[in-house]
Amino acid sequence: MINSQTDQTSQSAGSHSTLIASMLSRSVMFSGLDQDSLMSLSEAFIPCTISQGQYLFRQGDMGNFLALLTHGMLGVKISSDPSRQYDATLEPFEIIGEMTCLDPAPRSASIVALTNAEVLILDRASVDRLRKNAPEAYKILLKSIWMRVATRLRVTNEAISMYTPPTGEATFKRREEQQRPITFKGLLALGESDTLKLFTEKEIDLMCSIARKRFYPNGSIICREGDIAKTAYIIAKGEMSVYRDLGRQRYELGRLGQGELFGQLALLEHRRRSATIEAQGDAVIIELNSQDFDRLIQSNTPFALRFQEYVTIASIRQLRAADQRYVG
Repeated sequence: MINSQTDQTSQSAGSHSTLIASMLSRSVMFSGLDQDSLMSLSEAFIPCTISQGQYLFRQGDMGNFLALLTHGMLGVKISSDPSRQYDATLEPFEIIGEMTCLDPAPRSASIVALTNAEVLILDRASVDRLRKNAPEAYKILLKSIWMRVATRLRVTNEAISMYTPPTGEATFKRREEQQRPITFKGLLALGESDTLKLFTEKEIDLMCSIARKRFYPNGSIICREGDIAKTAYIIAKGEMSVYRDLGRQRYELGRLGQGELFGQLALLEHRRRSATIEAQGDAVIIELNSQDFDRLIQSNTPFALRFQEYVTIASIRQLRAADQRYVG
């Protein structure tokens, strides 16, 4: 009798996971995953119901979960003006708030149920359990998020270039006129950077040991829009300007500081560089070539998973900064 009940419980759990996996497969974010990957992720999602008129969250709330709408309709409201109607509606199998399950931040909009609705929730606690107990599933989640973020960042940067005023005039340099980087042999104090707190001091030393350390004088071009991507970069010291030149106009897409990663999305997507990066003042850069980068992205070691999380969070923060620049 005990064995029979155990079997029934196991079958019920398996059926429940299969149902959730089928729902995940219908979302754009997870549609490219195979069945095993979907099943490994399905156990981390929690089904919830929302009554008509109930808020999933409000603008300004601290976000710490993503939601997949599986039934009903949700309204998106960005304006605080109570007389304004909803800015958009969400239909089944759309994803909301995927960035906050990794990097909590205030919600940029309110989400309210326009009908009775059902959602699948993935919160920070579930993400932490995946990281500890199911590293392969965690790796799959990270990849799904960073690919989605990469697409959104590319679209946002295009919009900045097309629909916002230029920030200056393009200045052209011949490649042979550019400052060449110099090998840097000094000590680097990277542990103070907020974005590198994922790593232990030994892991930071390991990254520095397998990567090249370069000194770039003020005004140096680190990578140029349209170049083939061969390297990802971590800023050890200094500040970078990220921009695109269209004709005679320059559009600054953002600024990057110590501890921040750039160049990773072109490697992840196997695309050419989408922007030019220029040193604003003297800078020291850690350069990871594509082979070392790929090894870290493909591995399941604890250090590699932390690096993949670092890559994903860096991409999320770049998207948030681009969104603010576009709407601001």
